[in-house]
Amino acid sequence: MKTEIRNNKNKNFEQFIKNLHPTQNIKTIYQNLNKLTNKNKFNIYNIVEDDLKNAQDYLNSKFELVSDTEQNIVKPATFKISQPQIVNKKTLNKFVNNNPRKTKNKNEYYNREFDIEEIEDVIKKQATKNTAPGKDKVNFKTISNWPSHIKEFFMGKINDVWNGEKIPERLKEVDIKTILKPDKDRHNINSYRPIALMKTQLKIINHCIKKRLIEFSEDNDVFNERCYGFRRDKNAKLCINDLINDIKDSKQKYDHVAVIFLDINKAFDSVNIDLLIDTLIKLNYPYKIIDYLRHTLKNKTMTITTQDGQKASIKTSLGLLQDDLAIRIRTMNTDTKLKETQKNLNKIINKVKKLNLEINKDKTNMIIFKNKNDLTNTKLKIEDNEIQTTTQTRYLGILIDNISYKAPSND
Repeated sequence: MKTEIRNNKNKNFEQFIKNLHPTQNIKTIYQNLNKLTNKNKFNIYNIVEDDLKNAQDYLNSKFELVSDTEQNIVKPATFKISQPQIVNKKTLNKFVNNNPRKTKNKNEYYNREFDIEEIEDVIKKQATKNTAPGKDKVNFKTISNWPSHIKEFFMGKINDVWNGEKIPERLKEVDIKTILKPDKDRHNINSYRPIALMKTQLKIINHCIKKRLIEFSEDNDVFNERCYGFRRDKNAKLCINDLINDIKDSKQKYDHVAVIFLDINKAFDSVNIDLLIDTLIKLNYPYKIIDYLRHTLKNKTMTITTQDGQKASIKTSLGLLQDDLAIRIRTMNTDTKLKETQKNLNKIINKVKKLNLEINKDKTNMIIFKNKNDLTNTKLKIEDNEIQTTTQTRYLGILIDNISYKAPSND
């Protein structure tokens, strides 16, 4: 019913415009109205995208230059790439039908070339999501309509990259759009959030490799069971539900619970790719996955195109998606437990430092879910800074409080 009403309104408006001015372009009218009502998704009156200098300053503030990064490069562990064994069809079927975890040469299974079914599965799934394309405007729906021989040709190009051929630089160019954060000053470039738009061809390659990366990680128990980001059968809703259930369970057992919500400062910009690669090598990830990530994640070109068509750009080797982190601590009613908690928290802080990341002390806070005893004097620190205690905080977009143990509001 709502769709029919909306369609009727659109038709009536179009007819009104035709009667008023038969030669006027309807699309232009809609665009001008969006400008006036400020409903354009990427906010057309945007101080970052209106001025070339602002665009370049924004990129410089968000992404570190490659030259600066390479001065403090962390040498990865020794990494010897052995030549893959030739896998015939019979052997490949054996890998596919057996559990890779029980297969002796399990890395060979993950290093095999991609087939057309894998490519088409990615295209089909992504075509239903209507994700934004990159600068070339080629989206998943367009690619889903490619004839079979074009898809097979593209599959060959993917396997060329998979087998070590250099990724074309044009595919590594990322178009940056900026969106004004809620209730922020539009005249300050730091008030805008970057949205990265990759070319769809690279997205297809990434999705194919992501699937194998997740399969390997799950099959080899790489993830902690409380890791929820980008995993099969895990999501933000399940994370929130598990956290709340843990709090309720502890309360029923008369335990005191504190939850520390750690905020990683500029996590998107600051992930060191060399450290990431080093970690993957130590965890014995398949060499082709490591090699692909090494070449794809380093020397990316970030570009902002201004309203008048000028381009500001920067090359960077830092940056990955970020995630929120919550630490649950049960039973804090003795000095011994409190000291033990602080000791464990220090271990986490030191681990974050080793990854060249930094905890945002101002945004990190703690909620205490107490029983009868007063725990208002409970003090935990990040280095010399005491963690602020609060009664409610926003975690994964949900407002959590210490009274109802649930999300009282999404406002």
